[in-house]
Amino acid sequence: MKNSLSLTFLFICFLINITLVVEGLVPLSKTFKFVNQGELSNGISTENNAQFLSVPQLTNHPFQLCFFTTGKSLFTLGLSMGFGSSGAQASKDLRRWVWTANSNRPVGGNATLTFGRNGNLFLANTDGRVVWQTQTANKNVTDIKLLSNGNLILLDKNGGFVWQSFDYPTDTLLNGQAVNGDGSNKLVSGSYSMVVDWQHYLTFFFKYKKDPLFIYHTSTYFFGDFAKVSFFTNSKGFGLFYQTTSDTVRSEKHVWAQPGYDTTLSMLRLDKDGNLRVYTYNGYANTWEDTFSYFPSIQSECNLPEKCGVFGLCKNSKCVSCPSSKGVQLGFGICIPLITFRLRLMIRSISLPPCGNASNVTILVIPFLMKRT
Repeated sequence: MKNSLSLTFLFICFLINITLVVEGLVPLSKTFKFVNQGELSNGISTENNAQFLSVPQLTNHPFQLCFFTTGKSLFTLGLSMGFGSSGAQASKDLRRWVWTANSNRPVGGNATLTFGRNGNLFLANTDGRVVWQTQTANKNVTDIKLLSNGNLILLDKNGGFVWQSFDYPTDTLLNGQAVNGDGSNKLVSGSYSMVVDWQHYLTFFFKYKKDPLFIYHTSTYFFGDFAKVSFFTNSKGFGLFYQTTSDTVRSEKHVWAQPGYDTTLSMLRLDKDGNLRVYTYNGYANTWEDTFSYFPSIQSECNLPEKCGVFGLCKNSKCVSCPSSKGVQLGFGICIPLITFRLRLMIRSISLPPCGNASNVTILVIPFLMKRT
């Protein structure tokens, strides 16, 4: 009788352990703890000359998860695209940063990235303070993968996505990555951002210090509510895909360009000047191509807030006059931006008399001001 009870107890314990595995404990073989220590790359061919240390557990050509730094011994956990080269012939910016986890909360040397049995992926400083995490502890995560499109994912036992980096873009969209129709995520690059606004339009904002948000462009290509707008790219071309959840409104692709060569490894980036550009990586030649610019391919560069500085005049994507300490002066295609940019006035179209060699100019300096709520 006593032996029977012991066997029953052991069998119950076995069933409990099996249940825990089925419910989503990460196998020990999948867990890891990576310490940010060791020799850094020289950063010669890396964007922003950033030195880095790659995380070997999360690599899928041409993507790598890395700790990178641009100085001061502070590190950001980020995803790189492209592989650098070394030596005198090294090209600039071959390795580019397409996603970051902790941009505003850098960590020091010896920080750790841990993927534990409870399914949480977290970044911690040497004092144990958690700086960033996926918040997926005890949510049935059983695996972690870096996909071929650059999406870092946590999976459940059925292969479903529990968490993905694609939901948290920084300044870049990769193939299949989207900004959501409810405005819950956005692209941010310095003073610029791109988001789906409350009217369900893809909208570009500029922000200077304490001034209100300024809308410098609104895309009205797609009319109607959409769940998300994603960047798509394939061997023939690229563009935006407006995806709806409605039975009455169809999803639609807006093809931007078909360059005539394979553009599968492309990224869409909101750059520091507010322009939206597509860059394509050639894995065979290990080079990048500047493939497409939204301004001026779809909209005039004159829409960019800092194209010609404050009150500078722009025509056909060229500056015909520029602000200076001595007033507005004749421009020669480009302007050197002033340090101070104050968006205070609401100015509609203004017709100006001839200025030097320039013909009559009609320019929309500031279409309107709007603060997102």
